[in-house]
Amino acid sequence: QGTLTVNAATNANNNFDFNINVNNTANLVYNGAEGQNYNIGQNSKVQFGNGANSANIEFNSGNYNLQGDLNNSSGNTTSFNNSTLTLAANNYAGGYNINGSQIDLSDGSFSEHTFESLKVNNTELALDINFENPENSDKLIAVNEGGQVIINELNILPETGAQDSGENPV
Repeated sequence: QGTLTVNAATNANNNFDFNINVNNTANLVYNGAEGQNYNIGQNSKVQFGNGANSANIEFNSGNYNLQGDLNNSSGNTTSFNNSTLTLAANNYAGGYNINGSQIDLSDGSFSEHTFESLKVNNTELALDINFENPENSDKLIAVNEGGQVIINELNILPETGAQDSGENPV
């Protein structure tokens, strides 16, 4: 129980410079270093403790690659504030809050990401769109919760595998 605030080292090399398990009703606030990239997921040094419930991990500033749920994320909340977030997994079971940040799916390929619980506030979205076949576009799905997302970047791509022969523009 209680809150621990950690300020990042200036060079984290895509990882955290400490190990921590956040347990029942405890809070971790991690203030990332400006311009640093962090990988988060099951192999991250920052995790929820085994059996943790109602715990919170808050990531502020920085660029985060969410490779999957943190261990033991079910029943707990992970928040991203004033950050850029990329998504590597297709499904996220934990609770997520994204505030004043950007979710960047614009990587030149089409992907679908489903969150069991996602709350967004003042969050921007960058995604890849295919107007010829909208089903082949990036998808962000919130099963529960939701919120307003501001689309701030659209990359219009041809359908996967389509090539422009010059006769029929894609």
